[in-house]
Amino acid sequence: MAAEKICAVIVTYNRLSSLKACIEGLYHQTREPDLIIIVNNGSSDGTKEYLDKIQNNKIHVIHQGNSGGAGGFHTGLSYFLTLDFDWAWCMDDDGLPDDCALEALINTPDFGICVKNSLVLDSGNKTIPSFSIQPSEKRHLNNEFILNYASFFNGTLIHREILLEAGLPLKKLFIHGDEVEYFYRIKNRYKYPVITVTKSRFYHPSGETLYRSEWGEQQYFKLFYFIVNFPYSNYDREIPLSKSRFLFSIFLLREFFILAGVAWKQKKYKLRKILFVLITSFLSLFRIRLQPESVRKLTNRFIKSDS
Repeated sequence: MAAEKICAVIVTYNRLSSLKACIEGLYHQTREPDLIIIVNNGSSDGTKEYLDKIQNNKIHVIHQGNSGGAGGFHTGLSYFLTLDFDWAWCMDDDGLPDDCALEALINTPDFGICVKNSLVLDSGNKTIPSFSIQPSEKRHLNNEFILNYASFFNGTLIHREILLEAGLPLKKLFIHGDEVEYFYRIKNRYKYPVITVTKSRFYHPSGETLYRSEWGEQQYFKLFYFIVNFPYSNYDREIPLSKSRFLFSIFLLREFFILAGVAWKQKKYKLRKILFVLITSFLSLFRIRLQPESVRKLTNRFIKSDS
């Protein structure tokens, strides 16, 4: 695998300082990627101007409107397939690979055509995982590999043959759930090996849901898409539909009471706003699907209406 060509794919939106750190992290790799594709999702914080000034033939920049992480990786991986590369190394702009991350992925035993993922650790506490992990997987953290587990789009190395057979991320999912859907599609439907390599470290802010402690536009937006995308993100999980619906109902009840407590505590946000998100998202579940900008405008309207 050492002789194969590797292309990093970064999707960015309004996180210029994090993007700069991520690019620097790629420059410092003990085994640098052969090319870097950066998809700018319509950032308005100076990202476009910064990227346009880069003079490096190993960096290809794509500017497009905001299509979420799902649309960004769909675009980046589509472009990757037009090039002569073997592996795509995918990451969000707020992630930071350890200097040896790519080399550690490359130097694993030959699993054939597969997905290899870095172990994603909390950038604020580099001793714990950034995202929740099941006990059955957690007990393998000290092993060299964790089979059938990965935090997609955080140091995720995907062979091009998988992209050609399993397809690309579903861009209509926009955010929240697109990575879960893609993970289960590759692992369960197409039966490709998915391995987390624990010696390969990738740092990312904690995945703990922010609305457990604070509430704002982004939390409304993410909650909406979590609910709307749930049928897609669970399609290939091999969970019976009845059980899936039951578990999701329990989750929603739990989250509703958490949000109600947050709304009560903060005073300025009203419970009707949370109800609004739940109602509109359930309408979208029944194919009355709202466009991302419509969701954003509606949530902004309700958030700003504090009377």
